[in-house]
Amino acid sequence: MKTKIEQNSVCHPQTVEIPQPLEVHPSVSELAARLLATVIERLMAKPDSFNQNSASISCESPCCILGHCAILIGASNVDESRPEFLGLNRVQFQKIFWPDQWPKQFRPANDNEWKGIPAATGIARIEHFLRTGE
Repeated sequence: MKTKIEQNSVCHPQTVEIPQPLEVHPSVSELAARLLATVIERLMAKPDSFNQNSASISCESPCCILGHCAILIGASNVDESRPEFLGLNRVQFQKIFWPDQWPKQFRPANDNEWKGIPAATGIARIEHFLRTGE
């Protein structure tokens, strides 16, 4: 099942289809699950669009997981992407968007080295969050 959301960004299509992921932990809201599933699709289609160290959401600029979510909700910057706009509580927001809060198997060796995190790790982190809520 797919749901459409409207976007106001000139850099991206006006309508984005948000898929419903198959396995979602009960603690993850439907909105968060659909946004994050779309981020997975975006990263799979274009891995070079991922840079966990960049919160920029300018046209064609690589960005972090939060940046991708901000683009999907039509925010002009990541500061407009408050947890409640993404269907998350504060704890979930920190757990999914801040690598130093990620489970150990997904963290970079140096907690301050977010730039080198590959898109595949970002995808695996999102999938883990969707399945477990952690």
